[in-house]
Amino acid sequence: MRIVLQYLSVACPLTLGLVFLVSASAKLRGRAAFERFRDSVVRLNPFPRAVAAPLAAVIVVAEAAVAVTMAFPGVARWGMLLALVMLGAFTAVLVRALLRDAGVSCQCFGGSTAPIRWRHVARNAVLAAVAVVGLVSPEPVNLHVAGGLVSGFAGVLAAVLVVTMDDIVGLFRSELPARVP
Repeated sequence: MRIVLQYLSVACPLTLGLVFLVSASAKLRGRAAFERFRDSVVRLNPFPRAVAAPLAAVIVVAEAAVAVTMAFPGVARWGMLLALVMLGAFTAVLVRALLRDAGVSCQCFGGSTAPIRWRHVARNAVLAAVAVVGLVSPEPVNLHVAGGLVSGFAGVLAAVLVVTMDDIVGLFRSELPARVP
């Protein structure tokens, strides 16, 4: 079991790092992208616009911090802890919006017009589980190169599936969510 956890200690930070990197970079793609995210912060919570812009900026910086820390094994655990806290807050906001039927689109990874659904809560729960597994996994020692490569590939694949979840769901529902340029 310990060896499996060591391989997961390769996949988990890679998954979280890529997911948070895509999330932060999508919001920083341009002024319009950041403004859409800021506006979604206002729609998700009854924050005044004056509070939403600094809060949106703090969220993007924290997402970037998670992504950066995952690249450095010595601080990756701090990044996983930050990711876990952020995912908890994101999930609470999503649940609150779903319960009051806010009808807000998910701006998690950029310009999607897909409305927030319970699958977004489930996605955050899965990512939180990845963070927990990453936190309890021992540092990798004497891993086989092939196993490390497979773990790395699994981490990248998991991140791609998370980031493109709305698109994948749209394929099975015969509708693709529109993307704002």
